[in-house]
Amino acid sequence: MVKKYKFLFIALFALLMLLLVPTISKADVAYTRSFPSNDGSIVLNVTGLELSDAKQYEFSIVKKGGTPENWFDITNYNDISANIELKASSKKIAAVLKNTNDGQIFIREKNAETYMVDRLNVNLELPYLIANGITNDTDRSRYGLYGYIYESYGTSYPNLDTVASYQWVKMGSKNETLIKKFLELKNNGGEDYSSLEQYLPTKPTNGYISGNWASYKDKTDGLYVLWIKRFEGDYKDIYFALIYDGLPEATKYNQYIEGADVTAPTVESIQIVSPKSGNYTAGQEVQIRVFFSEKIVATTAPTLKVKVGEGAAQSLTEGVVKNENNKGYITYTYTIKATDKGQIQVTGLTGGNVTDEAENEAVLSCPALTGDNAITANLSEDEQTIAVTGVSIDKTATVQMGKTITLTATVKPTSATNKKVTWKSSDEKIATVDKNGKVTPVKEGTVEIIVTTEDGSKTAKCTLTVTKAATENQKEDDTKKDDTTADKVLPKTGVDMTIVFVIVVVAAGAIVAGVKYNRVRDIK
Repeated sequence: MVKKYKFLFIALFALLMLLLVPTISKADVAYTRSFPSNDGSIVLNVTGLELSDAKQYEFSIVKKGGTPENWFDITNYNDISANIELKASSKKIAAVLKNTNDGQIFIREKNAETYMVDRLNVNLELPYLIANGITNDTDRSRYGLYGYIYESYGTSYPNLDTVASYQWVKMGSKNETLIKKFLELKNNGGEDYSSLEQYLPTKPTNGYISGNWASYKDKTDGLYVLWIKRFEGDYKDIYFALIYDGLPEATKYNQYIEGADVTAPTVESIQIVSPKSGNYTAGQEVQIRVFFSEKIVATTAPTLKVKVGEGAAQSLTEGVVKNENNKGYITYTYTIKATDKGQIQVTGLTGGNVTDEAENEAVLSCPALTGDNAITANLSEDEQTIAVTGVSIDKTATVQMGKTITLTATVKPTSATNKKVTWKSSDEKIATVDKNGKVTPVKEGTVEIIVTTEDGSKTAKCTLTVTKAATENQKEDDTKKDDTTADKVLPKTGVDMTIVFVIVVVAAGAIVAGVKYNRVRDIK
């Protein structure tokens, strides 16, 4: 009995080995993916091959379980690997890419009957983060989805209003890893955000909004992922993601968590608070105060650089921190020396450790001294001059044709020795200005009126709009009201067409129902 089936067992074993050998040999074949552009193309680097420079090779890509029909040349290969280019511009390849995420690759010698690689399973799903996957575009208020999603795989692009939809997802504490990895790149000047793909949250499958534009004007309170879904007929759905940073100034994790303070303190001004303007001698203490935009905490005060006249800059490192009316300031004390001569200035503010109560690091700067107190040291009567620190005028103004307007410049400090200014129009074809700031319109339009101080060449600008002259009626009474014009929407008369339509539909439905009822009754 055993002998009778001996050869049958051997034959079955041999058949089994024949079936397993291709599988075993294929187990060493592997691949990695890359995406050369954002048009949907995929490059597969297949390794574990045995190839020869003397031969030519080709590949076929099919949906899992499909039969190879179309073959494409392999042009980039070496002894052990080959680059398989799945080009979206090829309609035959695109037909597979558009239909499935599960593909299979066949490789053979050119026109051979047998396969070197038989059904290598490959992933055809596209990455979510397209291009760099991030944008901080603040020039507009919305994204045009056309520019951010993959092209149409070799076919004409369909109407985006019918095939594209989107939704915003705000990142919170559950997305801690993504936010921190994002900050690592952001704070270190990184540009390639594709590495964040693995940290993206699970893509939403519903809740999308149809449309061609995704507005981000209200996304100013955190880190967002914009999910884009593209669908077209019977083809597979394709998902993309963009990371939008609604807090471009943020540098810490807690700033992206809802409820946290997201603004950093900034320097608003630096002023001398005592003594009053004047010329002082050695031993006089001068208090200089740095004002911040919000309450501050300072474990170490920044170094304030002070310069007197043409002397060398001196460093003040001890400052007293105080908060009043929801704003903070640091006060430094400088003692005038016998060798000082000239006006006190500030030239730098650096270092230290200043934050707000949410630990957002302050942004330091050193604006020129402002305020009414200007201090000079050790000057004779003839030498005492107070330099100009700034000038201001109204930022905007309007004047009608046929009239004039006089602008007033305010020179700071009020104790400045030389308060002379000059005036200039950016376009004298629209309006002219004389030495006293009197503006005369020439024609309708918009022009800048610029004032410049003689001392220090400090400038300020006013945007002036010239409008048409008033009509005679407007001159008589610009505020007279026309009593024949209604202030509110007048009530409508007649019958609303919507009501008529509803009545017709209801009536038609009643007629149809009545006919069907009579037919049923007749049958009975």
